[in-house]
Amino acid sequence: AIELAVEAERLGFESVWGNDHITTQRYVQAQYEDPPRYFDPLAYLAFVAARTTILRLATCVLVMPFHHPVMVARQAATLDHLSGGRLVLGLGIGAYREEVEALYPDRQVHRGDHAAEFMEALVRLFEERQCSYTGEYISFSDIESYPKPKQDPLPILSGGNSPGARQRAALL
Repeated sequence: AIELAVEAERLGFESVWGNDHITTQRYVQAQYEDPPRYFDPLAYLAFVAARTTILRLATCVLVMPFHHPVMVARQAATLDHLSGGRLVLGLGIGAYREEVEALYPDRQVHRGDHAAEFMEALVRLFEERQCSYTGEYISFSDIESYPKPKQDPLPILSGGNSPGARQRAALL
């Protein structure tokens, strides 16, 4: 994948994208003998950043229920700085509900409501010097998140085909 990204830059492509999964979907398990490799998309893109110079680096999509916005704010800002401002942060609820259910077996998580909280909290972490957030799914207190991303504002895309994804894109 790294060689492919380097070759994409050489050929003049604009960007490379990394996706986010934590487990193999049941239908994939049933169809293939060997499980796929799910590399962390931010770590993968950091390695691509070190091997390229102008290629944009994007998540397609970072699945919000897999992450906490305080950590994503730090990781995204770090990658944006180390890459010279080449990050595009695509966020979504995840294509496979079963992955979220595997992470939260004892709790019902409404992915759309979680995403709305996550995106609101993340934007506040990028914009405010110090902030707190309390929601049904996301909570933190007195966080001073630095550095802020190099790009102001950091490009954030709301991935998905649902009305909720479009609404989050418009509102946030």
